Amino acid sequence: MCLQSRCGVWLRHGCYHGIDRFLPGQDFKMTSEGVGFGSLGYLRKYRFKAHDSSSGLSFPLKLDYYVNPMVYALHGEPWQRHPYRLQLATDLRLDVLSSSLFGVGLESLNVFYYTSSNEVQRSHALKLNTILYGASAAMVAFLAWWPYDDQLFRNRAGKAVFGLELNL
Repeated sequence: MCLQSRCGVWLRHGCYHGIDRFLPGQDFKMTSEGVGFGSLGYLRKYRFKAHDSSSGLSFPLKLDYYVNPMVYALHGEPWQRHPYRLQLATDLRLDVLSSSLFGVGLESLNVFYYTSSNEVQRSHALKLNTILYGASAAMVAFLAWWPYDDQLFRNRAGKAVFGLELNL
């Protein structure tokens, strides 16, 4: 299911080993597999490609999306200790401002979890990205905020983070 002609389908693997984050009663270890689909512009390979240096400042208002259903590996000791069965991630990104040197975008990151106790938990984040484009790489400074998050693992409700990414 693609909402525009330039879409892609790809496999996704997620895992968490809990090596550096042991909390009593929350020694989670998990593996999940899924298939994601969305617009090609969502992929880093296409998102941070070189921009036309002849164009000036523009307001592309380009919406990219990504949908990713995942299944968690069955519970078992010692490597599969987690509270989840299924996960559905839906990410939307809007490129707001673009030039040959920099860009600004907004993201909505939404994850729904179906737990082992037959409950639905969810996490919603809003993210502001400022992107500095180079000849073959991009640096992203981001600010993210979780207005709602009721999932058990890595709950970030009401928290904000700032960070830098380097995309080669």
